[in-house]
Amino acid sequence: VRWRRWLGIACSFAGVLVMGLDPALFQHWLSLALVIASAFVGALGLIAVKRLPEFTPLEIQAWFAWISMPLLALATWLIERPTLIDLQRVGIVGWSAIAFTALAASLLAHTGFYWLVQRYPVTSVAPITVLSPVFSVAFSVWLLGDRLTPRLVAGGALTLLGVLVITWRERRLADTGT
Repeated sequence: VRWRRWLGIACSFAGVLVMGLDPALFQHWLSLALVIASAFVGALGLIAVKRLPEFTPLEIQAWFAWISMPLLALATWLIERPTLIDLQRVGIVGWSAIAFTALAASLLAHTGFYWLVQRYPVTSVAPITVLSPVFSVAFSVWLLGDRLTPRLVAGGALTLLGVLVITWRERRLADTGT
């Protein structure tokens, strides 16, 4: 990783920080710590996925699902204490959200992401994940009517600029064969 790629990565993450870092966030330091820990574990997971070329991305996703399902079910039961009555109250919007999360996000998007991770350098693929907050903001403005602030625009622009720098650098390396 050379300085231009580091610059692109730093720019992308700076954009995410500009969009999401609110001073009120520090009042919820435990939540912030959990998000940071989650990002760290996710980074370790990407390295592990990179070292599993004998597994197809769909097999990797299936193993992640089977391993995480009992842990998440236990955590849900301990934290939320759901009942059968709660499940009966879930409407079509709730079940549609669950189906979208399971099929589109987990099955399609993660499988595709693992396919990319196995074929390209992690430093080239990982910055794609910083686009998630950009899309989240865009969809919240479009679908939920949230207000687009200058801070969100600046953060989104920084994020996209960082991804662009990384992409250009990858393109130049591919074109020169280095």
